[in-house]
Amino acid sequence: MTELTKLFEAEHAVLAQFDHSEDLNPVTRDRPIALLEVIGKPVIHHWLERLKTAGVKHITIVSSRFPEQIRQYVKRGERWGFETVKYVSTNSVEAWPTILNKLPTNTNEPCVYVSLNAFPQEPLVRLSNNEDYWVSWQRAQHTTQVAFPVRSLNSLWLINMQMLKKEAHKKLAPNASVHPRARMQEHYVVSDKVVIGSQATVADSVICKDVDVGEATEIRQSLILNNTLLGSHLFLRQVIIDGSFVYDVKTKETLRINDPALFTRLKPSERKVAFYERLLASVLLIITGTLWLGSNTKKKDLRVIHDNSFDGQGTYEELTLTSLETPNPFANRVPWLSAVIIGRVPLFGVREQADSGSVLNEIPGVISAADFCDQNDIDIAISNAYQIHQQSITENLRLAGRWLPKVFMRRI
Repeated sequence: MTELTKLFEAEHAVLAQFDHSEDLNPVTRDRPIALLEVIGKPVIHHWLERLKTAGVKHITIVSSRFPEQIRQYVKRGERWGFETVKYVSTNSVEAWPTILNKLPTNTNEPCVYVSLNAFPQEPLVRLSNNEDYWVSWQRAQHTTQVAFPVRSLNSLWLINMQMLKKEAHKKLAPNASVHPRARMQEHYVVSDKVVIGSQATVADSVICKDVDVGEATEIRQSLILNNTLLGSHLFLRQVIIDGSFVYDVKTKETLRINDPALFTRLKPSERKVAFYERLLASVLLIITGTLWLGSNTKKKDLRVIHDNSFDGQGTYEELTLTSLETPNPFANRVPWLSAVIIGRVPLFGVREQADSGSVLNEIPGVISAADFCDQNDIDIAISNAYQIHQQSITENLRLAGRWLPKVFMRRI
């Protein structure tokens, strides 16, 4: 029997797909492990590239599940330049002896043995969530070859994220369609026939073929497999999505794309008005009350993204707020203080855009860091982001101290 050297100095190679773990069932119900994608290419594609570079000319592929899909993908191996490709189908593949009994072997010719249940990777790096790794044994005169097993959904996600980071990919397929207002951040791989909608965000993620990403959906550290339709206004972080199947890597929770719980869990949490904001708003209202009582006022209508419906479409909240008719931009929001006290708007929030007909992602507050910056769109956007994500209570109180004297100025 040919020795299982798993070395790359041979011209012959056997690639075997073993019976897979039940943990992979949700994503292997209609495809073999060999065709699961890593950074945009199937596992078998990465092996064939490695084998060809190492000088392999003849390959034999052994599989028990979906052998016709593997045959259709590899065909005669012409895209890699192999001289011969043979296919062997079996009822079950559980161990190498099962495979070797079905293959004619020539002990005079070295042969590489590859598991298609693993992804080729070197040097060896331990994964972050204690997933086991598999290493071929080493002979003194040869270099060890290393591969990670694809045994679970977590390992599939980890391999994609590690390769994405290692290679620092920023790859966008030529026939992918990305809206000009979409944001592509950090590292990413976007495959063929992908459509990414307006205001969508993709960061540190792999999006496979034939995926449609809806408007204002945010995807971070995630793997989106083939033929998936995502709704709009979703926040997806560290998930695997395959069609309607959703897997949360962190909690190992599984959902369906039409499950109401998905949108309840993945949407950004609504901001609550803190007690100190309501208390401070009461004090400010007493101080500034004489300023606006009896003054001319006007109604201001705001349209804010409020929630996501079960099909992923955004729902909106219409806010009608009373403002002072004054040239002082700090004083015109003084009547909003009463809305802060009852919890309708925050005391410290973002500044809405000049176009009052636009839809806002965040509810504006009475006091905003953007009020004290240069009045251009870029500075306002940066100040808004700072207000939402980084502002502390101390900084907010300091902001209120700057805001109060300006309220009583007649002109700005």
